[in-house]
Amino acid sequence: MAEDIESTFDQIESSRSKSEALTALQRVAELFLAQKDFHRLFETRKFQSRIRAGVPPFYVERPTGLTQAQSDLIENELLDACREVGTLLAKEGHLGQAWPYLQPLDDSRLVEQLIEAIPTTELNIAELIDIGLYQRAHPEYGYGLILKHLGTCQAISAFDSIALYLPILQRRNLAGRLLEHVEREVLTNIVASLERNGEIVSFQAIDTRRRLSFLMDHYPNQVAQSSPHLDATHLVAAMRIARIVDKPDLLRTAIDLARYGIQLPTILQYASDAPFEQTYPDHLFYFNGLVGNDPDKAVEHFTDKFQASIGLSNEQVSLETLVALLRRIGRIEMALELAIQFGGSEFGAGGISPSLIELGLAARNSEKLSKQFRSQRYLLSFAALQLTRRQVDGS
Repeated sequence: MAEDIESTFDQIESSRSKSEALTALQRVAELFLAQKDFHRLFETRKFQSRIRAGVPPFYVERPTGLTQAQSDLIENELLDACREVGTLLAKEGHLGQAWPYLQPLDDSRLVEQLIEAIPTTELNIAELIDIGLYQRAHPEYGYGLILKHLGTCQAISAFDSIALYLPILQRRNLAGRLLEHVEREVLTNIVASLERNGEIVSFQAIDTRRRLSFLMDHYPNQVAQSSPHLDATHLVAAMRIARIVDKPDLLRTAIDLARYGIQLPTILQYASDAPFEQTYPDHLFYFNGLVGNDPDKAVEHFTDKFQASIGLSNEQVSLETLVALLRRIGRIEMALELAIQFGGSEFGAGGISPSLIELGLAARNSEKLSKQFRSQRYLLSFAALQLTRRQVDGS
């Protein structure tokens, strides 16, 4: 190794042409790669890119007269170097050091694969969670680590702290993971309670996602008498977070948990936020409506809730909840009409309901909304609705 280093010094010193300089730097890169000195490997790649672009390998200030072609070459090669060095560091288990190199890449799948391949240890779990979830490199994986290693309470807190910074699809994925985790916790504890009391529980051909429902249907008294099977505040939070899930299986899981919650002792029937003050009955209406179990009853229930809230502090959230429900069960015209009648220009800003523009684009006829935007001089909203609709319609 010492001889290789000495000969590389000599090679650099004797380099006179561009090709000789690049050859010498390739030797430098190979030495740093063999030493696993990946940060210096990156700097070497940077020197190579600059020489290939025809500029000095080291400078403090950007050279004057640098052309667009030279800039593009350097930038592209630096991204390649980021990929190389980030991958090498991650494969060595140094995710914190790898992340600054991986972050500029537009390659989320590579990053996800690298994170998933790192063995989880007590020493690196905090780093994996931080980069995976909080720095949004792989949110679902990072959240899964919290559920597995830190438990339900911290998973709920983590969801509430990060959810608004994530796209809706990722939010739904995290909410689904939490919902499944809570269901497993309840199910495991119910089975253990039944078996302690001499029951032999056999699911046999029962679908995994229907096992909680099976227990409540076949052992109603025993389940009710042995509850609760988890912290009741965790179940309230799970109901709240579950409102955004949209997969039928997950909604049915939410229904089962709401049914379970209804039979908790009165002292544990904690209220949720409006319009879900009666946590479990209100959520049962909502989730049943979303899966098509008497959606008329769900609409009637939340319409009554909204009408009772008019003039009160919870009017807006009750309206947005009703509109969101109508939109999700396909009653778009009714949802838009309510939003136009009772909502202002910032309708949907709370993240519960789609905005007026989104509702208008989903509706068959948005002429009334266009007229309202125009009469109220909402120029940008009018432009967004009109021009987007024309482009979508191809007119």
